Amino acid sequence: MLDLLLTFARVGATTFGMTMLQEIRRVSLARGWVMPEVFDRGVALVQIYPGPMMVDLVAFVGYRKAGVAGAVCAVTGFVLPASALMLALAAIYFRLGEQAWVGALSIGLAALVTGLTADMAWTFARQHVAGLTAIALMLFGMAPLLLGIGQFWPILAGLLVGALTIRSREIHTEPGPATPPSLHLDGPIAVAMIVALVLIGLSSTPGALGDLAFEFAHIGAVAFGNGSTILPLLQHSAVDERGWLSFHDFAVGLAFGQITPGPILNTATFIGYAVAGWPGAIVATFAIFAPTFAMTLVFTELFERIHDHPWVSGAAKGVLAAFAGLLVAFVVRLGGSVLIGLPAWLFAVGAFAAGRLLKWNAPLVLGAGMLCWTLYMLYMKGLATALPGG
Repeated sequence: MLDLLLTFARVGATTFGMTMLQEIRRVSLARGWVMPEVFDRGVALVQIYPGPMMVDLVAFVGYRKAGVAGAVCAVTGFVLPASALMLALAAIYFRLGEQAWVGALSIGLAALVTGLTADMAWTFARQHVAGLTAIALMLFGMAPLLLGIGQFWPILAGLLVGALTIRSREIHTEPGPATPPSLHLDGPIAVAMIVALVLIGLSSTPGALGDLAFEFAHIGAVAFGNGSTILPLLQHSAVDERGWLSFHDFAVGLAFGQITPGPILNTATFIGYAVAGWPGAIVATFAIFAPTFAMTLVFTELFERIHDHPWVSGAAKGVLAAFAGLLVAFVVRLGGSVLIGLPAWLFAVGAFAAGRLLKWNAPLVLGAGMLCWTLYMLYMKGLATALPGG
């Protein structure tokens, strides 16, 4: 268990984006925690129920190796370093945010994030939208932006339509054993009940902490795919419904989630800190990961029986197509709110091109982009000073 904790702490502190998947696989196979075919089926499994894929995969490996305690150690190690770093960044940002230079820097940061998120939406749509049914579900996923309806309806439509019409087996790689092992659900069900009781208790707490627990728990419980699919739900809840953050501050939190290692959903830590300080950051982080952690323990026991079921895989594909539309709508809303002026638009387009054409990763794009934005601001400040009356 200590090995699981320390190994995944290193992975969570040093990896970004999809390189996390490669590193999780490498360390899991190198230490003999799971066999290659089991890991591949685990990758398929974590795509057919809600939650952030990478965190669920780490929980899967930990559970297969050392049961419930192994899953707890693995996920704690994976999430903790990046969450701690995000908490520090949030504290610095909100303490210095009233200073003019911080606001000027954050404009460029928001523009770069818009371009990167557009690239993310493009990639996600290409991966998960194929065929007329998926296209229709993606378009319906944009309805919250176009028609003002709730985001729950596209998710429900994707679930039902996908289960009834798509029924794809494409994501599954290796067949399961002819005789699945016996089930041991006592531990996973006990953990699920404890998680549910804790979240109910936190959600019942009056004030900001209860609101944070309620919002992030239900987001973590319904969002399929990876971190990118959950971003529109985070934005809708934190910006549109609750008004906890401006769109600009949300974009900054999203940028911090991309430049810090580990899961991108550490943006929840940023939002929680903005609402209720470090207690809010802890509650938000726990609430967004806890529901899917409990699901992973249960589904890991069941996965030999469900991972190749056509109704289940079809439902997952339908939901992911709907989330593609939600992500496109999110990019439109984000750009409309934070791209102020031609320079911001040019930086957003440059970030998109760097990710799409040059294949730069997010930390590299943000690092190079912010260097250029800083030089641009210094140039404009010098030019303004040189002008008569400047």
